[in-house]
Amino acid sequence: MTPLLNSIKAVYYLPEQMTDIEAKCPTCANKALVNEEMTEVKCRSCGFRATYDNYIEIMKSKALQMADNIHLDWDKT
Repeated sequence: MTPLLNSIKAVYYLPEQMTDIEAKCPTCANKALVNEEMTEVKCRSCGFRATYDNYIEIMKSKALQMADNIHLDWDKT
């Protein structure tokens, strides 16, 4: 490791290994994990597993459904 990198690590904590990123599971709403490569999302609670791109599409669809439901509820009042 170079002296410059050592001094950067001393000033700014740079972890040796990135940890998984948490995401919301679309199936059970518990925490799911996105791997380091940002290629897969897995939920330990219910076993949900998807590629990251598919996960984004699933969550986008859920967000649009929620927005539509709010709009329909608003129209009823």
